[in-house]
Amino acid sequence: MSGGTGRGVRVIGTATATFLVRSVTTGRLCGVGPGSALTEAGAAVRGPFVDDVDAAGRCLRRDHGFAEFSFNAEGAEWVMSGMTLQLHRLAGNPDLARRCRNAVGVALPPTLAWPDLRASLSAAPAAECVAVVDQGGFVEHRCRGLDAHVSVLVNDEDHPPALRRGDVWSVDVWAARSTKV
Repeated sequence: MSGGTGRGVRVIGTATATFLVRSVTTGRLCGVGPGSALTEAGAAVRGPFVDDVDAAGRCLRRDHGFAEFSFNAEGAEWVMSGMTLQLHRLAGNPDLARRCRNAVGVALPPTLAWPDLRASLSAAPAAECVAVVDQGGFVEHRCRGLDAHVSVLVNDEDHPPALRRGDVWSVDVWAARSTKV
């Protein structure tokens, strides 16, 4: 299911397409992904964030608004176990879109139709999605790699005025191998 929107496929800007295709095919955002240290993530994605550590002190979530990173404590280090690029949060929020652009160096569109992203991914052989799963309100396109699994969640319902059926909700990445918790 590709989330029919009634819109024609638009060409995504080159920098945006390169950024998103690289994120989906490698499971990395600005060079960091599962297995990266907290310090590496902090150097790669700059700007304001909120850290939330669980009561046991074993899991940390760093929320930049447009992206969230999850870390597990491994000894004295925080090691990334997953991350989510929260594209839906950019819709109708120009301040967050500006923060995102400043943090990652690419201006992402406020909304992105799945057929548009899929058209950009089609040129990248490593982006073959092996499963499509209906999650009730979302359609998930899963891509598996050696180091990370990637899921592109596509909105399957209208959320006016910002998001429409078929818009990309998020790009989720998680470690292919379990990390310590």
